[in-house]
Amino acid sequence: MRHTKRTIKMNKIVKRIVGGAISTILLLIALSIIGIMVVSQSKEYSVSVYNNVTHSYSTKVVRAYPYGVFDPEQKVKNVQYRVSTTAIVFAILTVPTIITTVAIIGWYLYEPVQAINQ
Repeated sequence: MRHTKRTIKMNKIVKRIVGGAISTILLLIALSIIGIMVVSQSKEYSVSVYNNVTHSYSTKVVRAYPYGVFDPEQKVKNVQYRVSTTAIVFAILTVPTIITTVAIIGWYLYEPVQAINQ
């Protein structure tokens, strides 16, 4: 089988396209993993709690995790949350994977900011 110049040129173009597609897929997978690792960090806060029996305050350590639209029950009562800029950035960067974007918005959209003493 004899290869013409046109066939050789087309083969090079196809190899570049396939190589670029594979590189893009690997980059998106890496971004997805890094994004989930970054936005899923928990934080610990000391909260003052009033005891009605002893009429005194005690300090309690509370661990707060990010939560999203799919798991609002993850929200801790004495902790203030805000929309995570990092989660939004990673959700936008990983839009082509769809699954990662849904996971970030669904489970990691709001990050704990500070404890609220009552």
